[in-house]
Amino acid sequence: MDTNFGGLDLSSFPHPLNNVHDVSLLLGQSINQVRRGQLAPRVATAIGYLAGILLSALQQGPLEERLQRLEATLGLGKGQTDMVPNVESNTTKQN
Repeated sequence: MDTNFGGLDLSSFPHPLNNVHDVSLLLGQSINQVRRGQLAPRVATAIGYLAGILLSALQQGPLEERLQRLEATLGLGKGQTDMVPNVESNTTKQN
């Protein structure tokens, strides 16, 4: 398997990107490789773009899990969230 792509030695970062720290390490490594002329800026741009998408997904996952736990605690299933009272509208009615 070819581990060199556009100047990026893929074998130098064999770890999966499972969290923000892992993504930060990859980005830092990529930035330094561009500065040393070891990585094509076009490849670094692609890495940065994909890293941004991955960071968004990593942040969204825990939020979805928390929401599911809250819904389960409230006894709500899918499509039942409209049964939760709107706190904001209740407070405006009191004023």
